[in-house]
Amino acid sequence: MVYQAACLSIAEALARLGFKYAKSKQRCSRQAGDFQEEVSFQSSHYNASGRHVQLWLHATVASRALQAWRQKRLPSELASAHVAGGMVHLLGTQYALVQWELADPRDRRQTIEDAVAFIRSDVLPYFARFSDTAGLISLLAEQAVPAFDLVPSVEFAHCFGGKDQAQAVLNRFLRDRPDLEPAIALEAANPSPSTLLRPGNYVQQVAYLKHLYGLA
Repeated sequence: MVYQAACLSIAEALARLGFKYAKSKQRCSRQAGDFQEEVSFQSSHYNASGRHVQLWLHATVASRALQAWRQKRLPSELASAHVAGGMVHLLGTQYALVQWELADPRDRRQTIEDAVAFIRSDVLPYFARFSDTAGLISLLAEQAVPAFDLVPSVEFAHCFGGKDQAQAVLNRFLRDRPDLEPAIALEAANPSPSTLLRPGNYVQQVAYLKHLYGLA
């Protein structure tokens, strides 16, 4: 199958960088200190042999230390190891979507090489951000990091820095979104049970963080 063969070719290239391929799960992962870096593959249900074979990539970062930190504070079903990441175009601000078309055998090798090159140029530098936890926490206090959502970014700062660092990250978000202030005040004063269990929108996420971690 074209798609599976392409995944294997990419995995072989990543193996030289220390990644291990789980073929059944279509993902490559490696351990970098406490952090697990993962590149996973996805295709389309609408593939048509010889005409359309799509490849999408996802890149995520997980942390055993953050998971252990969450387990002490959260219900077990919420204590995941997830830190950041998503589809690879979300790792930056340059692309609306990144995908590769594998159907044409004439340029398939070049397409696979382009996917590997993208991982090297865009995904690996994103992973490298997490090797300097103190530097990343300082950055989060100044600006948002792509594909690093509000709740996990504040939890990351709390886990690897402390409560003051978590507050600084939350404060930066609040500075960026003054339009949410009235709704946040209402929700934080009387958070709903659903907000405290699985917050959805930003207003609920801020109320969740304030309530659960004692942030201002």
